[in-house]
Amino acid sequence: MDPQVWHKVAAISGVAALGLGTYGAHVFKPQNPAYKEVWHTASLYHLVHTAALVAAPITKHPTVFGGLLTTGILAFSGTCYTVALLEDRKHSTLAPFGGFAFIAAWVVRDLEISVSTDDVLKGFLLTVELDSMSLAEGGKSKTLYNIVF
Repeated sequence: MDPQVWHKVAAISGVAALGLGTYGAHVFKPQNPAYKEVWHTASLYHLVHTAALVAAPITKHPTVFGGLLTTGILAFSGTCYTVALLEDRKHSTLAPFGGFAFIAAWVVRDLEISVSTDDVLKGFLLTVELDSMSLAEGGKSKTLYNIVF
């Protein structure tokens, strides 16, 4: 699978997270106000883990990391949205599996941090590359600095 597919998944999930979050903040009026907080929790976890999906292509195992995050979003946040919308906690059986998927994704990510700085900065920030070059000028050496965009 092409690792860049996770950017598309993140974009779709981001649109859904923003739409559902906006709905929850401005339209959703449950009879029991406690379900408003459940919706808020779903939105928060959905948005945070969607942001993490953007990093999936630069991990060693993008399919594992991205798959676990997507599973967590669907199982945890999806369950919370359903519980809040239906105002019935009996539909919450998948939430713990989603939470476990989130935890597993972060454990996988924590165990594999070996991404080069260039991969992280590429396309986002100005990269300053320091090239040390020894120039024989009367026995002296100089260090030249090149700025790479």
